[in-house]
Amino acid sequence: MVRTLTTGIQDAWDGYFSALYYPVVCLIFLLVVAFNGWYGLKLADDWEQWTIAEWLITYAPGFVRRGLSGEALLFISGVSGWPANQVTLAAFVLLQTIFCVSLVVLLYRKQITFWYFAFCLSPGFVLFSFYNSAAVGRKESLIFVAFSLWALFSAGRSRGLGFHLAFGLASALLTLMHEMFFFFTPYFVLLSFLEARREGRRPDWQRSLFVPACSGLALVCILQLSGSLNDPALCDRLIRIGAPAKVCGGILEYHSAPPMEALTAFITGLNAPTLIGLSLAFPIILIPLYLFLTANAAKPMSAGRLTGIEAAVIVLSSPLFVLAVDWGRWISIHVVLLTITCAALLPAKGDGWGIEVADQVVATRVRAGMSAASLLGGFLVLSSMLTWSIHYCCGASVVQAFGPVQAIVSAWEEFAS
Repeated sequence: MVRTLTTGIQDAWDGYFSALYYPVVCLIFLLVVAFNGWYGLKLADDWEQWTIAEWLITYAPGFVRRGLSGEALLFISGVSGWPANQVTLAAFVLLQTIFCVSLVVLLYRKQITFWYFAFCLSPGFVLFSFYNSAAVGRKESLIFVAFSLWALFSAGRSRGLGFHLAFGLASALLTLMHEMFFFFTPYFVLLSFLEARREGRRPDWQRSLFVPACSGLALVCILQLSGSLNDPALCDRLIRIGAPAKVCGGILEYHSAPPMEALTAFITGLNAPTLIGLSLAFPIILIPLYLFLTANAAKPMSAGRLTGIEAAVIVLSSPLFVLAVDWGRWISIHVVLLTITCAALLPAKGDGWGIEVADQVVATRVRAGMSAASLLGGFLVLSSMLTWSIHYCCGASVVQAFGPVQAIVSAWEEFAS
C-alpha cells in the first residue's frame, strides 16, 4: 500500500516536473550560501562568542580539543595579513560552498525524483541554517564537506588503499577540529557498504573502516590528553590579535560537565516532554528515508532493513544528545548526511528505477486513474515543509510549528530595515 502511494506520487510529479528539480535544488544551495555569507559577516564583525571563537580555539595553553582549526586559521591570518575573524568567515563560507558544489556535481549525474526532491526541501537539510541563524558557520560544515567529497569521488567506484588512508588521515585531523566528527563516521562506512552491495564488490567497503578507526584514535587522544577550554591563555591569544574581550564570553567561558556527570544530569532530567522531544529524532530522520526507499525499486536492500540500519546509526550518535542540548543540530547533521547518501543511491540519468513488471502495472494504473490525486498528494507533501522546522536547541522543544514562515518573515523584515 505504501509503495503504491509513493510510486504513484513520484510517477505523477516526475512526469510533469522532473525537469525543475535540479534547477530548484541548485537555487536553494545558492541562496543558502548567500545567506550564510551575509549572516556570517555579522558574526565575524561581532567576533561572535560561539561561532568565531570556536573556530579560533588554539593550542595556546597546550593540547586542547578543537584547537587545530584555530592554529590553521591564525597561521593563514598571519601569512595573508587578513584579520583572523575575516579569515574565519572566508573559511566557513568556502566550506559551505564546497559542500554545495560537490552535491550539485553529484546530482548532475543523477536522475532526481520526487521523494529525493522532497528530501532536499526538508527543514533539516541545508535550509536548517536559514531557519536557525545559530547554525550559521558552525563546524558541522567540516563533516558535510568531507562526506560530500567522499560520495562524489568514491560512490560507484572501486578505490585503492591510498584513497582510504588519505580519508582516514583527514578524519583524524577533522576530529581534532571538532570531536563530534567521530560520531558521524558510520555514514562513510554505510555508503561504501551500500555501493559495494549494489555493484557486487564485496571486499572494497571494508577499507572505509579506516575513517572511523583514525577518527577514533584522535578522539582517544582528546579524551586522554586534552586540557580545558576555560584556560585564560585561549582568550589572551585572541585579544592579542585584536579581538574584543567579549569574544571570551561564549565557548571559552562555558563549563562543560564531564561525561559521567552529564549522563547523570541527563537521566535525572528525563521527563515526558523530554522523552517525546528526543524520540522525534527518529521519525524526522527515518520517515523521509523510508518514503524515498519504497519508491526506489533499485535500492541495494529492502526499505525496512536499510531504515533499521539508519536507526542504529542514530543510536550510535546518542552520546551527543547526552553531552549537549543542541538536539536539533544533531538531527540536522543526520538529515544532511542521509540526503547525501540517498543522492549516491539515485540512478544515473537514463537508467530509470528498474521497476518489476508487476510494479509497472501498478504504476500504469496509478498514472491513468489517480494522476490528479497523486499530484495533490505530492503538493501536500511539499507544502507541509513550510508548516514545521527543527529548533537548533534546546532539549524537549525540537519541532517548531510554522518555523519556516516565521524565518521568512523575519528575514524579509531584516533585509527591508
